[in-house]
Amino acid sequence: MIPSRPLATSASRAVLPETYTRRAAVSNVQCMALLTAGFAQGNEELVRAGMHDWLHEPFRAEVCPLLPAMRNLRDEDGVLGVVLSGAGPSVLVLCRSEESAAVKEKIRLLVERVEGKGETEVAECRLNTKGLQAAGNGVPLW
Repeated sequence: MIPSRPLATSASRAVLPETYTRRAAVSNVQCMALLTAGFAQGNEELVRAGMHDWLHEPFRAEVCPLLPAMRNLRDEDGVLGVVLSGAGPSVLVLCRSEESAAVKEKIRLLVERVEGKGETEVAECRLNTKGLQAAGNGVPLW
């Protein structure tokens, strides 16, 4: 979801604390490892477990109103995760492609409730599951 009203990175950074707890830092590193392993192995449960953030999202939720609403989708069938895209206010919902139509409708309803009709773009993107390829020869780089 890409809201029509942008949020300056400086405003998004302004809500972040100066320091973080060790627990939050360790949790984020663990999630990054789970997410990386999940994508590498094609393991949805690892991807789902890795799609959490303790350093940015708890604080940026106050300036990114779509995030709290979209988090309600985390437990929906087919949804693997909900995260801020960059500093926000855009939100990424990762879901299985076969579930995308149903998830997209739920997203539309949540967006309308938070932002109003037609104010937020819902862009559908697909992951390239073939991995990065060497230029023109089709050989995977990993």
